[in-house]
Amino acid sequence: MSDAGVMVSDLRSQFPTDLTGVPNVEVLLSWTVEGVVSGLSQRAYEIEVSTDPDFESVSFSTKSESDQQLEVTAPGGPIGEREARYYRVRIETERGWSGWSPTLFLEGSISPSSMRAKAIGDDSKHSEPVTLLRKEFEVPSSVASARLHISAEGLYEAQLNGVGVADEHLNPGWTAYDSRFNLATFDVTNQILTGANCLSIELADGWFRGKMGFMNKYDNYGEHTSVIAQLEMVLENGDRLDLVTDSSFKVGQGSVRFADIYDGCTIDLTKDQPGWRLAGFDDSTWQSATEREFDLKKLSARISEPIRTIHEFPMKPKDFGDRVLLDASQNISGWVRLVVDGKKGQKVVIRHAEVLEPGEQLHTKALRDAKATDEYVLAEDGRTVLEPKFTFHGFQYAEVVTDAEFVSAEAIAISSDAPTRSFFSSSDTRLNKLHNNVYWSQRDNFVGVPTDCPQRDERLGWTGDAQAFSYAANTLVETEAFWRSWLIDLELDQEENGDVGAVIPDLLKKHPLPSDEWIMTGRAGWADAATIVPVSVYERFGSEQILRQQLNSMRRWVDALHNRREGQKYLPTQFQFGDWCDPDAPSDRPWEAKVSADYVANAFFAHSADLLAKVESLVGDQDRQNYYQQLADEIKQNLWTDMRDQAWNTTAGGAMALEFGIV
Repeated sequence: MSDAGVMVSDLRSQFPTDLTGVPNVEVLLSWTVEGVVSGLSQRAYEIEVSTDPDFESVSFSTKSESDQQLEVTAPGGPIGEREARYYRVRIETERGWSGWSPTLFLEGSISPSSMRAKAIGDDSKHSEPVTLLRKEFEVPSSVASARLHISAEGLYEAQLNGVGVADEHLNPGWTAYDSRFNLATFDVTNQILTGANCLSIELADGWFRGKMGFMNKYDNYGEHTSVIAQLEMVLENGDRLDLVTDSSFKVGQGSVRFADIYDGCTIDLTKDQPGWRLAGFDDSTWQSATEREFDLKKLSARISEPIRTIHEFPMKPKDFGDRVLLDASQNISGWVRLVVDGKKGQKVVIRHAEVLEPGEQLHTKALRDAKATDEYVLAEDGRTVLEPKFTFHGFQYAEVVTDAEFVSAEAIAISSDAPTRSFFSSSDTRLNKLHNNVYWSQRDNFVGVPTDCPQRDERLGWTGDAQAFSYAANTLVETEAFWRSWLIDLELDQEENGDVGAVIPDLLKKHPLPSDEWIMTGRAGWADAATIVPVSVYERFGSEQILRQQLNSMRRWVDALHNRREGQKYLPTQFQFGDWCDPDAPSDRPWEAKVSADYVANAFFAHSADLLAKVESLVGDQDRQNYYQQLADEIKQNLWTDMRDQAWNTTAGGAMALEFGIV
């Protein structure tokens, strides 16, 4: 038992604990107190910061008489570039001081201005074979530390000496590419060899230039993919050695002939170039990489969890003679890892679907134009393990067509790898299944951004879906960092007048819908993610930082609504999603719900103004709080005076009246 009768545990910062290279900002510490003796309270805390894990010397320290345990500003100011810091905390209760908490380690990222690397690629177009890049280099002696800083226009997979630098997928993720790219830092100290080494990178279309959106447009952010990487090594003798991407890298092509988020992956193993990832490979026939312009100011140290494999499901096969039908037992986002026994040149085709039609046929109509198909050509006789790259599918079922012999299959589920926060179990198996379905719906749709679905030619970050599910998401999973990153993109893509898109990243503003009937920015219940999601994060995690981060965005959105009124009582009648997909709405006009779209729009207007007033009271300005509260109260009163029949006569209208405090 500690002197304080409690233990301090789970010391954490505003960043996921397994990230190397956090932004160069002030560190906010939070901790959990586990009571051994009941009835005690935190009366003070002490924080120490050191450059060594044993705290033999303390660089910074602070002590405060406070019961605060969330987002306490650590001493020492912003963490510097490449700086390593160790943190620990203890608290005082009525019984004295506790022992020190477990140590938290953080390392600062490099700033964009420290990147001397050039963005490099080739002259390939979308849908062409994946680009291979490689560079050999010599290291004269053993290294004390090595870090790889890397990002890309497109998707990358990096290896050192044939070993991946991380167990992550679809890097650098999807952000508001016009303004921001995630810069990842990987600790690769143990992968650097004395002597000859090789850095190799695969570069694919991904969200950057692949087919995206339900209009199936390519080159949404640019025609050429590129990667920018800086490998920084410190030798045991203290010397520094750097390798940066530039035109000295060689480029070629290999077995991945096609890779697309929607359509899948084509891998011809006969076109593989064995050993290309290793030193000593003959790349004399490869071309020099092309250097491309890249705005380094767009690089931003990543702040959310990467996409990883979170579960593997054995798939049950059913042989129909001409095909093998596989069942993963539930829906996932990911792909099939297939093992076959075949001969060189044989083709293997895997198609994916969420449900079956009669006759146990795949139902693919719901995929629309997404092919969701992986194809392989075998390079040798015998057993081969097959997995796609730079794609993912939403599926429970998969169909394998091949002359090779089926051996086994696993469904590989991927998601943004945030820890599970809660569990549910009851005596009712139906409730248990419902909870499990909700949990896996979140995992399937939190692949980098909060998407609407994992399967068809869409998978966009719909703001309406995000705000509606955010409270449940925050209860089930530790999503604080996930939302923090996505909300940065929401503000970056926010229109100059304050309107927020229906999807974030806002791909749709690049390709306006052909019908003037559809307006895709500033729509009620969707754009209100700007206010609802930050508040949901605050209410679930206690993060005032998220409110400060988004306060200006929230103000701009509510002000945009107020300005749209142009002095009138209500927002003008325009296209709104309304109570989207009301069961009684026409199938081709799902916005024509029973509840009035004008009522919905103004109800959300009032709700956003109300939320903003509360946020102003916490982290903002008193005068603004009064202003936004008066605005919210005025709209609520108007709605109840003029449109209360919508609350009386429709379920959706009544729910909004109760939830938003209109009644």
